[in-house]
Amino acid sequence: MVYEAAAPPWARRRPRDAPGSDALRALLGASRRVANARSRHEIATELVAAVRETVAFDAVAVNLVEPDGDLSIAAAGGSGQVEAWRGRVVARAAVDALLVASEPWGSLRFVEHASAREAREASPLVDDAWQPGDVLLAPLRGPDGELLGVVSVDRPLDGLLPSPERCVVLEIVAADAAGALHRVARSAADASSSAAYREAFQRVPVGLAVLDATFSLVTVNDAFAHTVGATASELVGVALADLLDDADACELLEACRAACARPGATAAVEHRFASHGGPSRWARSSVSAVRGDGAGAGADSVQRIVLTSCDVTEARRARAERGTRAERDPLTGLGNRRAVLSRLEHALARRRDNELVALVVVDVDDLAGVNDAHGRNAGDAVLVHAAELLASMLRSGEDLYRIGGDELAVVCEHLRDCRGAEALAGRLASVRPTASDARGQVSCTLSAGVAAAAADASSPSSTAELVAAAYDALEHGRWSSHGAHSRAGDGERRAGPRR
Repeated sequence: MVYEAAAPPWARRRPRDAPGSDALRALLGASRRVANARSRHEIATELVAAVRETVAFDAVAVNLVEPDGDLSIAAAGGSGQVEAWRGRVVARAAVDALLVASEPWGSLRFVEHASAREAREASPLVDDAWQPGDVLLAPLRGPDGELLGVVSVDRPLDGLLPSPERCVVLEIVAADAAGALHRVARSAADASSSAAYREAFQRVPVGLAVLDATFSLVTVNDAFAHTVGATASELVGVALADLLDDADACELLEACRAACARPGATAAVEHRFASHGGPSRWARSSVSAVRGDGAGAGADSVQRIVLTSCDVTEARRARAERGTRAERDPLTGLGNRRAVLSRLEHALARRRDNELVALVVVDVDDLAGVNDAHGRNAGDAVLVHAAELLASMLRSGEDLYRIGGDELAVVCEHLRDCRGAEALAGRLASVRPTASDARGQVSCTLSAGVAAAAADASSPSSTAELVAAAYDALEHGRWSSHGAHSRAGDGERRAGPRR
């Protein structure tokens, strides 16, 4: 038989025998077990068994959508390491992209690997064979089309592309699973009024709050109340906006409105709860809405909004400390080169047309000689003393940084002209840091250079240009404490903006 290479895999498959009565009975039993499962885990487990039993695939994975929108493998079955897949998280964006790029087979989606396509096009003998990289997907969708999960199957036991009959069987089992997942989700929402649900609601370690359509709290658990800094009874009936820091209220309330517009979708926002006599607590809250279907409510009306809040105050503090360490010199405690570059970038970005941004670079002269003659500990002591002396001479808004082994820098903002920065460079260059060791006292001189960025075209316009100009001024000895060029007012040696 000759196959047309351009025909899709669906059209190329050879006809197979229709399922017999035993196969139909197996399908009926599997569908019942899936449809009657009472939890997401039980549904996923029964679904894996049903697909392997009725559709005869060796590798089956059931991916379910989690509250954050991503999917996790809730159950998996097959030979090799397949069962170890359970618990893996799959990004929602990757799943959506795969479904879009795949080929529709009824309600199923077929992903043909590039190498498999080349093999089928090269030889009619493999036209009907399942190739490595082929994947068949069965999306699990709720009544309104929202994605609840995806079943992924691979390695058919007969080594062939599945027949239309087997595809229909997979569609039936997947539809039963989607219905069961939707029912379980509805049951969980309806259970909010039961005592068993209330107990579980309170025992959840993350903060949970149920809001009505006006964004007022209907009920909260203890974890949510602890994060807010109140008791659960005090929070009932309180408007969500009254609990939020003013700077973050708009974003979370907008997420609530967006959730009402798209029930089933989940949005996450990082925000602060308002402080009540103590420090503000940071939380990451996920928002989702549940439609109401009661009499007079209308099928499209929002009945409840669910807020899941995790306290991330300590995580943010730890993240900030890591960022601080990354921009901090461990010897002097000053900001490092990364910190000064970031400061300069922001200073240049917010500079007004009539203002200058100046960079003063200070060099500890012959620090390498001190290290050689007295040891590195003595050199470190001189550098630390220099940092202490220079920092004590700065005004509010001027910050000192260590930008190299023996180089310090000061950023000056909001200057009308260069005279203030030049005067500062002269004062800093007059300092003589010292240190003592077993051989006696060590003293060093300092040199300084200044560059300023103005609004004119001839002035340094970027962070890199400003740093280079300051180093150039330093190299030419504009200010030093050992005699030459010590006058900060010398017009010929002034390191002001280039004209």
